[in-house]
Amino acid sequence: MVYYEIPAFSFFLFRSPAEIDFFITCSGYQYSSKVLAELSFKKINIYNMENPEEVRKIEISQEALNDLNTTRKWTMFLAILGFIGIGLMLVIGIFAGVFLSVFNTEQSSIGFPEWLVFVFILAFAVLYFIPVLFLFRFSKHSLNAVKTLDIKELNKALKNLKSYFVYIGILVIVLLSIYVVAFIVAGASVAFLKDLG
Repeated sequence: MVYYEIPAFSFFLFRSPAEIDFFITCSGYQYSSKVLAELSFKKINIYNMENPEEVRKIEISQEALNDLNTTRKWTMFLAILGFIGIGLMLVIGIFAGVFLSVFNTEQSSIGFPEWLVFVFILAFAVLYFIPVLFLFRFSKHSLNAVKTLDIKELNKALKNLKSYFVYIGILVIVLLSIYVVAFIVAGASVAFLKDLG
């Protein structure tokens, strides 16, 4: 059997998948697998250009939903532990502030107002509360998405997950910056003290 080739520039003459199908079926020739592959590739490119919205469409498989459901169970577990930890932190902060205020003497003075202990713990609890809240919202919306197959709920879940990692990333950058500045100041202080000695 003889297979026919066509010039490469001929592929640019086709403007729709229908024209390619018509050319293959009505030409009466048997084309090589290379030519057929090129024509199929051309059909896919034309279809993608004519249907850009369908190209961007992503379908979620049942396996992906099962993985999402497993993930949201663990994130909900971590969120609940986080809320419990925040509650304990606030209770400890209140008792510590009251204890230091009641039993404050000149001998037991810690060098700064006792209420600052509670303020410090409260600030730390607020910083910790925000990412825990994002995890909780992710878990809640993920559960709704898995149960109802609602894409809006899935979008809300992923948005909260994104916010969680953005917050953690910014917090890590801030902490690393503080550590770097602290090391620089400590090094400069040691060098200054050596010069004085």
